[in-house]
Amino acid sequence: MSIVARVGNNADLERIYAIWEGGIENSLGAPPPDGVDYKAYYRARLEESNETFPFFVVEKDGVVVSWTSLTPFRANAAVRDYMAEISVYTDPAYWGQPVTTPAVDMLFAHADANPNLQFLVAFIATTNARAVGLARQYGLIKMYELLPNVKAPANPPLNLYLYRCGER
Repeated sequence: MSIVARVGNNADLERIYAIWEGGIENSLGAPPPDGVDYKAYYRARLEESNETFPFFVVEKDGVVVSWTSLTPFRANAAVRDYMAEISVYTDPAYWGQPVTTPAVDMLFAHADANPNLQFLVAFIATTNARAVGLARQYGLIKMYELLPNVKAPANPPLNLYLYRCGER
């Protein structure tokens, strides 16, 4: 069994999208809204990936089975490069296997070494026990629990987590 973590590229789009599709309902607590071309969104994310906001993937025996990325948390150009949001997804067929950790390790090593990044944020559904456990494992601090909005009362509460880059 071979597990390799590396920077993602456009050739990984189909697997990244399939993994996202397989895990998004678990993450959101509901299916994603209709009417959005999510594959185009991930294509753009891969193309915009850069030194501050990378996309990392994990291959198991040559197949991408997990990915993680950093995206700008704020659009304001004055602070854009200082805060990033974390995304982590693993193919449900590989849940419980040690395939997520290599990419998450790369992501946090990158965030700690990047001279600009100061904070990472993550929004995690309280019902997503695997993601909550991962946040604790990597030292994210739970800052707040966001109760469901009146517009989506059936959604689970979201926990807001914060990571202070370079302090691990």
